[in-house]
Amino acid sequence: MWSNDVYVCRHGESEANVLELIVSGSEDCSFLTGIDQYGLTFKGEKQAKKAADVLSSLAATSNRKVIIVSSNFRRAKETADILAAAANVAVLIDPRLRERWFGDFNGASSHNYERVWEEDRQDPTKKHFNAESVQDVYHRTQELLRELDASNSHAIIVLVSHGDTLQICQTWVEGRSLTEHRLVEHLDNAILRK
Repeated sequence: MWSNDVYVCRHGESEANVLELIVSGSEDCSFLTGIDQYGLTFKGEKQAKKAADVLSSLAATSNRKVIIVSSNFRRAKETADILAAAANVAVLIDPRLRERWFGDFNGASSHNYERVWEEDRQDPTKKHFNAESVQDVYHRTQELLRELDASNSHAIIVLVSHGDTLQICQTWVEGRSLTEHRLVEHLDNAILRK
């Protein structure tokens, strides 16, 4: 199906993770707290360096072009920069990898994720609590993946993004129903997954 090997990497531990805050960006990009705020913690940097070592080894043994595409959020860009330094490549920024907009819960406790996810299981096409729908995230990530695959051949493509965005993306790749995006294996911080 794919002419490239695609890996996903959730950003390293961020300041927002430690504070247990939801920090997302609106669909129209009018509210993007995460763009400039809430970067990686020291632990998050260490996690990203460990992932960079894995990527460096993978690139060296495969002798293939490495392409790193990142969300425009600070925590993802900082992770991508560490990966890119190890692979000696530039980072491409694409806002289609941004964090899912969590609407009414942006800036609130991360314990509210579960409220959105429960509604997602009922109807992934609706914007529950004014959050971006699973279907909308699916469409933007699907579009990006198809573009990247069509414009490259036999490359290692690494998508650096956020937990929900990447799990929704993986739901599509695995051929699952969008109602099952939380059933995809959880992505820990700064782990490369094919």
